[in-house]
Amino acid sequence: MITKCKRTTTWYLTGLICSTLMVGEISCSDEIRNDNKTDSPALFAYKPPKRGAPKARAGGGTRALASSVQVLAPNHLGFTSQEQPSLYWYLQPEAYKSKLQKFELTDANTGEFLFTQQLPIPQEYGIQHIDLTKFDVNLKPDVIYTWQVTVINAKRHTSKSISNGSIKFIGSNSELADVTLQRKPYLAAELGLWYDALDWVSKLIDTQSDSKYWQLQRADLLEQGGLRSIAMFERQQLSDIK
Repeated sequence: MITKCKRTTTWYLTGLICSTLMVGEISCSDEIRNDNKTDSPALFAYKPPKRGAPKARAGGGTRALASSVQVLAPNHLGFTSQEQPSLYWYLQPEAYKSKLQKFELTDANTGEFLFTQQLPIPQEYGIQHIDLTKFDVNLKPDVIYTWQVTVINAKRHTSKSISNGSIKFIGSNSELADVTLQRKPYLAAELGLWYDALDWVSKLIDTQSDSKYWQLQRADLLEQGGLRSIAMFERQQLSDIK
């Protein structure tokens, strides 16, 4: 009889402790969602849009430079709430063998070129970007665009590397207007806005003192978008910094 009481008491205390832990966990999660500080942010939870195409990223090219460039686009149609978004890509060290870099934006339905810009090969390899606000380029709502980066060998123009992705401007989002910059990339990812999430976390890397933290967060986002090799580069770059 005594043994049974002890077990009952034990089960009761265990249940009470578990209930307390569950309540504490829910409160903590709510606190994280409401806190805009970077000391305890939620991890990225990118939710691909259901309206997206099953596959919309292509990479490759010809000959030796086939892996020199990779657009940072998901493997499906990516959304943005920005009429003039910033687009990002990754250049391998082999890109230094090239002299020319070209960016192109095309209407996917008509094949009409909307914008073409020749860019210089940067001094450092890694993640690059183009800000369409600087070129007065505006996307039309609900139009699917293909954007492409080409790296060309100056001596042998037949040797080039091409990578492309797709993007659609779905209109502005009022939810994003009411949160801080630190919260914006997480919320954008939750809303399925790939290009917004990538742009805002990249801006945090460039502007915040805890840039290493945000670089790890970008790596997490890239991995969720199917860009594992670039995510590995991000993490390796940080591990090499002493």
